[in-house]
Amino acid sequence: MMKSLKRNVNGTYSWVINVEALSKNLTQLMDSIFPYPSFKQIDVPTLFIKGEKSNYIHSGGVHELPGFFSNYTIAEVPNAGHWLHAENPGSFMNILESFLNSTQRES
Repeated sequence: MMKSLKRNVNGTYSWVINVEALSKNLTQLMDSIFPYPSFKQIDVPTLFIKGEKSNYIHSGGVHELPGFFSNYTIAEVPNAGHWLHAENPGSFMNILESFLNSTQRES
């Protein structure tokens, strides 16, 4: 924890996050959270929806998904950032409804 605390010039403290270290060690971190193999692989249909202008789901993270989700889809809402459901509700709902309808046909 102390490695994540930084003293500022004015004497206050801030939390810092080493994103590179977290990214490089994602598998080991997940192993500590989900120590049993049966909890690691999620095999139900899973939908990740991202906004075209958002960087919350980036290419580095996408490469890790198959290790945790065996049946996933990534959809992108055009002209939307992180608040995609508010910025482009029509496209968001179309994507969501299409996914839900496809999973109902599978079951």
